[in-house]
Amino acid sequence: MTSLEEYFHLTKLQNFLKFPKPFKRNHFVVLKNIYNEKSLVQLVKYIFDQKDYVMKSFDLTELTDVQIKNIKREIEIVLHLKHKNVVETYGYFLDGTRIYTIQEYANRGTLYNIKSNEFEVKKIAVQVLRGLCYIHKNHVIHRDIKSENTFLFDDGKVKIGDFDHSINYKSEVALSIVGTLDYISPETLTNIQNNPYALEKITYSTDIWALGILIYELFYGEAPFFSEDPKTTQENILFRGYKELNCSDRMKDFLNICLQKNPRHRWSAEKLLSHAWIGNTLKAEVIPEIQTYFFRKQMNFYKIKTRKQILSLPPKVLFISGSEVMTSIFYSFIEPKGYYRSAVEEASIIVIDFNLFNKNEKWDKFNAFKIALVTIHPDTATELLSDDFDAYMAKPLTKDEIDSIFPARLKKSRSRSF
Repeated sequence: MTSLEEYFHLTKLQNFLKFPKPFKRNHFVVLKNIYNEKSLVQLVKYIFDQKDYVMKSFDLTELTDVQIKNIKREIEIVLHLKHKNVVETYGYFLDGTRIYTIQEYANRGTLYNIKSNEFEVKKIAVQVLRGLCYIHKNHVIHRDIKSENTFLFDDGKVKIGDFDHSINYKSEVALSIVGTLDYISPETLTNIQNNPYALEKITYSTDIWALGILIYELFYGEAPFFSEDPKTTQENILFRGYKELNCSDRMKDFLNICLQKNPRHRWSAEKLLSHAWIGNTLKAEVIPEIQTYFFRKQMNFYKIKTRKQILSLPPKVLFISGSEVMTSIFYSFIEPKGYYRSAVEEASIIVIDFNLFNKNEKWDKFNAFKIALVTIHPDTATELLSDDFDAYMAKPLTKDEIDSIFPARLKKSRSRSF
């Protein structure tokens, strides 16, 4: 056994129940590079099950002893984490001077550059909270919770990942300044003069601060203390408040608890799960599939019929919404085009306001022919309803059409890590 193999000979090598063969480099076919800076992150296919995974690797000859120690710490932590809201690492292996880890692949990407409504943000918050509860109970502080490290999967699950800066709080003390500036907590900024929180220990509470930033950014589109000037951002974090959001009072209170500058005043992840804003969303295991994010990404309209076939159907439309205003707007648009309101039993086309869609199999009660699902909400109603309704119902939209209908994704990039 070489010195590297001895150094990385951890108590757990890989998940042999799921992967009975010891991992080797030639077991994986590279599909594309995802990231190539401090580490090389690639999308790969495992030849034995033909499924996609993420392979992360480091060239150990290019790293310092401290960096190699940090990689070992990360591997030791992630190999023992197994939770539905934490990205799973299945194992690691050495090949020459490179070390590789194999992780599950989030095919919907990260939540970075996503701006959404309160309903969707709350669904995300619940799942991130569950992940934080789990890792905190296992003595892990993530230290870099942010939208780029929060991943969305095909089944709607949200999971936290990228444990590069994480520590085992039971055996380590967080002393270094790490993380992403927009998300970094006041007690972490020990380099700032007159920081009233510089002597506070970095605990699980730093992840709660980052959760508050994440929720704010997903709803508003920008981090609450953001400034183009990094020094001003740090001063904002320490000494200034944030712009109040146009959201429910319960969401405001939730954010206020997370974004307490004194870490001792923030609630734990477990206590936050009992907050009034979370409410009965705890019963929801996944984000409903019919939501703005999925439509932006792939716009699957259940291609049941062609445009010609749709136009040959009786033009009776049922619009299902909890908003009388939205219902009036929708019908006032389609009726001049020759479409009519319909009862459930008679509808040939059903349009659903995505805010109402859930997993309770309501479709089973409909005897109508199911043609399409269309997302409607106050922020996009005008743009959506100005589109050609016939064409919209008849075929999936192209990426350009999606961009023209839904709010533009944020274009800024973020490279503000310590």
